[in-house]
Amino acid sequence: MPLATLLPSLLALAALFGQNRSAGQVGGPVFPPRPGTPDPARLERYLVAAKQATARCGPVSGCPEGIALWTKLEPKGPPSQCTSFLVAPDLALTNHHCIPASARNAGGDCRNLAWLHFPKTGSKPADTVSCREVVAISATSDKIDQPDWALVRLARPMNRAILPISTAGVRDLDSLVAWSFNPDWALLALRERIAAELRPLDCRASRRTKAFKDPGSVSEYSDSLSRRIPLASCPAQKGNSGAPLLRRGPDGIWRIHALLDRSAPVNGVRDWVRSQGLELLDPDLGEFAYATNLSCVPLPGRQTLPEICGRDSNTATIQADYDNWKAEVDLAISEKARQVAPHRPMAGAVLQRGVWSGFSKRAVRCARNTEAVVIPLPACSSPSASDSLFHVPVWGIRFGFDKDLRWSFRMDPERPRLAVREHCEPLGSPDTGIDICRFEARFPRIGTIPLRTDTLARCVNDRTAGTSRRSLF
Repeated sequence: MPLATLLPSLLALAALFGQNRSAGQVGGPVFPPRPGTPDPARLERYLVAAKQATARCGPVSGCPEGIALWTKLEPKGPPSQCTSFLVAPDLALTNHHCIPASARNAGGDCRNLAWLHFPKTGSKPADTVSCREVVAISATSDKIDQPDWALVRLARPMNRAILPISTAGVRDLDSLVAWSFNPDWALLALRERIAAELRPLDCRASRRTKAFKDPGSVSEYSDSLSRRIPLASCPAQKGNSGAPLLRRGPDGIWRIHALLDRSAPVNGVRDWVRSQGLELLDPDLGEFAYATNLSCVPLPGRQTLPEICGRDSNTATIQADYDNWKAEVDLAISEKARQVAPHRPMAGAVLQRGVWSGFSKRAVRCARNTEAVVIPLPACSSPSASDSLFHVPVWGIRFGFDKDLRWSFRMDPERPRLAVREHCEPLGSPDTGIDICRFEARFPRIGTIPLRTDTLARCVNDRTAGTSRRSLF
């Protein structure tokens, strides 16, 4: 559909995500919130819990050495939990929103406010180190389309293996693994102690999704080096904030490509789609998260960043993406037409509201009418250029969102054959080899409906068109 038709729906979806953004934030309190100002004894328990948190490697072996549970004190409430990872012996990355509020600026002092807890992995014993200062930090953590990261210096260097960081970017549909800490809620409820387990989480980049737009969002998502990465099938939970997203390269080496920072409210998306009269083509709607592309983070030793990191979305980019989607649908219809009518050259068209056209021209209606009827028609006219009645199979095609909230389509099972009459006569001189043809379809319980009129090259031996053949595509 044209951009003008698609944008209102996307902006409405963006508003929904904006309203639910804070609720979907991955990091957050690990103690149940309590009303009122805590007494000094409770504040002391919060301090002990944050400093003495327990991190352990989950049931999956091979936990990376350089990933740590991050705990931080809150001004009046219980501590919060995130994930962090080493990028140098004394430097670690996490999210902007995981930094204590008083230290959220370059040079901010985070001593006695935040700690990193490394689990026992292989021969490395468990270890805890305090955050010392904030070296650099992203401008904000409030906008979905903006990066969310913080680089901190530790109180002392850590003797742990550090995974390499990739600057190659993340492509659409790339598979990644997020290593993050999951809280032990039973221990929390019974003893007010913080404990978490490091586990892998499978995620998939989905740069063509329509889900990740705030009102006024300008970030570019389509390029592998774009600063933001939408993730599908990635059930982010509290404690995941700051988790590294890894991908194994062709050389077999795991590298960190991105930094997990937010989740999205799945139920709210489902309700919004239905309220707009749109359709979910897959019964299971995926879970979504957002990540910061580390190709666009100014880490030490990186002098310049790719140009795309500062580039914003534009009309041409969005329209090009939509044109690619239309081409996929056109190709699917063309392939289907060849399958169902192999003995005669056929072309496809889409019927919506009784009007025939090439699919690409009628796609503008799919947001309002989510189903169309596809009927293959002749791609050339019979040599005699006379009227004829033939039967063709028809099928339905539905438009809507898939489980990754991509605008997609599904072809329904084949429907009964439909009687179609063609009325052809020579266009100009009979020697031109070109006919003008008018088509009529006979629908059960509806009657005869005029279809498309087109000029067709005359078929050779009823099977192939001449050199001037024109398809209804």
